[in-house]
Amino acid sequence: MPPSPFRPPRLSLTGRIARYALSGLFGLFCLLIGASWFVVGKGAIMAGFPGSLAEATASTAGGLAVTLWAAYRLRRECRAPADAREPDESPKEGD
Repeated sequence: MPPSPFRPPRLSLTGRIARYALSGLFGLFCLLIGASWFVVGKGAIMAGFPGSLAEATASTAGGLAVTLWAAYRLRRECRAPADAREPDESPKEGD
């Protein structure tokens, strides 16, 4: 069956996509660890970490930054095939 013009082709899992997804999960984990200190007042997920306001803030901010970076990269990587399918606007021979 030929591909439908209304449905974009499926993306395959590449090494880059897998790395960005794992980076996003790592960022979410760091965000969760840091935010748990603000809720409970001590390290709720890992005993002893974060142990202070500075560690909790660094973990939360770092986790948020890594998560946003990974989401941006994943979005860019998933849009790349669609951009590559754009028609070629270069002049043809004889023009």
